[in-house]
Amino acid sequence: MTAQDPVRPLDLAKRLVLIGEGLAENRRTQISDASIRVLREQVADMRMDIRNEQTLIGYEATCLVECIAELAFARTDQDANRESRAICYVNSLTGFMRGDVMRAEKALS
Repeated sequence: MTAQDPVRPLDLAKRLVLIGEGLAENRRTQISDASIRVLREQVADMRMDIRNEQTLIGYEATCLVECIAELAFARTDQDANRESRAICYVNSLTGFMRGDVMRAEKALS
């Protein structure tokens, strides 16, 4: 998947939540630099598109992507302090995003 592939805001938000939960719950779960770049680009593109009136992908999504990246880099560097701090941030932001996803799904049904 590339940043240019069309993605719906709800699908991107769900993917961010799943990745965040997976990384926070299991130390063996990894994410590649390329995947992080694609997520960053997709979030940025969605936020910058003035034709897009969605509110699901916003500041929290940007912060979550950056915290996911920090968690991945902390694990690569084997820095336990950075990792534990990043897990706290990922868990918090994932919780906010999960609530947003649930509200969006409810609105669609």
